[in-house]
Parts: sequence; structure tokens; C-alpha cells
Amino acid sequence: MRKIFLGLKIDSSYASLAFSSSLGNLERDVKLRLIERKEGNFGELDFDILEKIKKEILEIEKATSSKVSKIYFCFPQPKVRKVKANHKKLIHPKHSLPLTISCLTSSLKEAELLNLDWEDFCLEAYPLEFRLDGKVFRNPPLGIYGRRLEVDVLFYVAKRTELLNLEKVFQYLERPYEGLVMSSLAEASSLKEDTLPKNFSLLNIGRNKLEFSYFRNFILEDSFSIYKGGKFVDDKLSQELGIPSELSEEIKLSYGSLAQADLEDSRLITVKKVSKYREIKRGTLNSILLSCYQKVLEELRDILEKKDILRKIESLIIMGGASKIKGFSELAKRILSLPVNSPCFYLPLVDKDPDRFCASLGALRYPLSDFNIKNKYTQNKGLLSKIRNFLEEYF
Repeated sequence: MRKIFLGLKIDSSYASLAFSSSLGNLERDVKLRLIERKEGNFGELDFDILEKIKKEILEIEKATSSKVSKIYFCFPQPKVRKVKANHKKLIHPKHSLPLTISCLTSSLKEAELLNLDWEDFCLEAYPLEFRLDGKVFRNPPLGIYGRRLEVDVLFYVAKRTELLNLEKVFQYLERPYEGLVMSSLAEASSLKEDTLPKNFSLLNIGRNKLEFSYFRNFILEDSFSIYKGGKFVDDKLSQELGIPSELSEEIKLSYGSLAQADLEDSRLITVKKVSKYREIKRGTLNSILLSCYQKVLEELRDILEKKDILRKIESLIIMGGASKIKGFSELAKRILSLPVNSPCFYLPLVDKDPDRFCASLGALRYPLSDFNIKNKYTQNKGLLSKIRNFLEEYF
């Protein structure tokens, strides 16, 4: 029976699934499915959504005469934390030897064992800087002779207790999972790598929170969340305009604008308030939106300045519902003083609903993407790569 792979994301309001029989040929063979769910929480097992996911899996398997053999699960970024560590390793007590892949990976494994708590589960390990006999290297100094290796490592970890529910999820689905992919890495993996600059950031404004991720040389160097997303803005609109909260998002996306020229827009919007109808000026709506998003972006700017990240970013890529509002990109550009770009997805198919499908597709694509640090080491095995490393560091 033919095997297929599944990229899976379970959010508070939906689950998105991406199926493919070939990780290296997604542009020709991928099927996307979306399942709506009641507002929930990742930490709470929702057997209703799991039953729907299982049903979709069975239908795809029946239609393609295949079996889901591996699941790549998108792990929520807010449940991840960073741990920085430094590890020193003696390659040989007397002689200088060329640094090998096995020596480097064993050094990273030792750093994990010595620096992480027993209750921490390592999702990713990024070596940030290497020192071989005191000489500093930006890239792995493979093939270069030395006796003592020192590595600065950035670990992304989650509590093992967070994985207990996941184990139950996959037991219920009766399918094995291959790996956990952080949501920031999954979203980044859905983009075309050749369209991305050296240092860039992703800004994703979701329903409940804003997620920010900073990448340097395709390495995730920082990620954090601000719990002021679309719901924060919708609640403010509901309060200020006296309209039902469920109408706020629809009005925001249909009529909202953050452009300065639209703040005085006198055109009217007719909305229903309980059993009556009332009219709202578009300019009033736009002023409230501008006030909300300005506060959120200013808070983001203050955090980035405090972390000393803002000056390093070459491009900001915006995702999420807020990116659809007229003038949002210009507002972000003005407040953050950064060039703002729209995402260029690896598959045009994602464009029909990028906010929901980019993570599940990215999780499926991650094993072969440039954002997977393991691929970076694999590509550096050859002699030409070793020579290039030597020339880059010494000349």
C-alpha cells in the first residue's frame, strides 16, 4: 500500500491538514483540508475535532488507496521557551584532528544532556557560534584541524507534560507522528526561500495573539507572542460602537482601513444592533482600528528595541487577518521603520487561505526546507563545502 504524509495544525478555532505522497514534490501532489471547530484550547482534548480529523484521514486514505505513515505536527510557539548554553569538548588530548559531523553532533547532544532539565523536551538545537582552539567560526568548521571545540547553542524546549496530550492525540488517530515542528518554523517553511533576505522576521496576527519570529541565516534566533490579536480589536470595536462582537470582525475586514485619508470617511455602514439597525461612519470605525493596531505595533516596537533586534531586521513579512486591512502594511512600516513585504508562498494553492494552511503545509515541507538545521549539516559534508568553510573563515 502506498504511503502518504500529513502536516497537521490544530488551532483554537480550526484544524488544517496537508496530505502528500512525496515530501520532495509538494507542488504536484498535495491535498488540503480544513475543519472548523468551536473555540477551544490546545491543552484540552477535544474528541469532536479529533474524530473529524480521523474521518478526513480515512477518506483520503480510501480515495488514494494509501496509508498515512507519518504525521508532522505543528507545535504551538507560545508553549516553547529558549535555553542558551555553552559546551566545551576535547576532540583529542594530544593531536589536532579534523572536525567531523559525528564530533559536532555528539557535542550538541552532550550540551543538551548537561544543560536541559529532565522535564524539558528539546524541539530544536541551533549552534550559534563555534570556537575551535580559540578561533571563532560562524559556520560549522567541518574539516578544519583542532583539539578543543567550544559551541554556543540555542535550544528551543517544551515541557514534557505538554506532550502528554499529544501522545493521546496520536493514539486516538492510530497514526504515528514523525516529528514536532514549531509553528514559527512551519510558517517560514511555507515560503519560497529564494525570496527571503538574510535576516528577516515574520509577523503573524492571529485571532488571540500576535506572534513574532526573527530569523538570521534561516536560523530562528527569537520568537515571542503578544496576547493582543484580532479578538482584542473586535472587543474594542464592540465596546466603542455598541455592536455585537461577532459582527466586529466582518465589519473590520469588509470596511476597515488604516490609511490616513480614510479617517474622515463620512460614508455610513448599516449594522444590526440586537433587533434594531444603526448606522456607523466609516471614519469612526477606522479611527478605532488605527488606535488599536497602533498600540499593538508600538508595544511590539518597544520589545524589539529592548531585545536589540529591530536594527538587525532587513525585511518584515506580515501574515494573518490584519494584513488584509487596507493600510496595515504602511502603518507597520511607519511605526517599526522596517521594509514590509507580502509573503510569497512555496505553493500558490495556499493563497486561497494562507492564514490557515501555511502552517500545515510548512510542517509537511519542513523536513526538506532550508529552515531545518539538520539539512545544513548534511549539505556541509562534501569536500568542496569544507574548503569553502576554510576559505570563508581564514581569508
